[in-house]
Amino acid sequence: MIQAKDLKFVTIETFKNGSFKFHFIEREVYGILKSLGYRFVRIERKPILYFLDVSSRIRILWHFHELRDAFADYIGQLDLPIKERDEILNTFYAKRPIKRNGLIELYLTDSPEPSYYLIEEIKMQRIKD
Repeated sequence: MIQAKDLKFVTIETFKNGSFKFHFIEREVYGILKSLGYRFVRIERKPILYFLDVSSRIRILWHFHELRDAFADYIGQLDLPIKERDEILNTFYAKRPIKRNGLIELYLTDSPEPSYYLIEEIKMQRIKD
């Protein structure tokens, strides 16, 4: 059985009949995405999601579902029994805690003013694609 203390991004509500329900903690979900390298920035008032790898290379996310896929991959790599991991994944896809709302900007923004390097790199990628 999953221990609630082991998973910071989800709470587990257990019922008397032995069933349980997962509740995702959005702040923690976005915190994990940020620790994986996902970021948000506004350049010339345009919202841009991007991935910053360990080598400081930047890749623009052209599709919002890439965030969901990244978090689902994170869940899939957790050291949990397969049944419990699948139940968390199924709940994740059903509840869709990563949404197109202000929380992305709130939690994934590094600083209010993007660096010159970031602006130029994003402009170059937008030109190429």
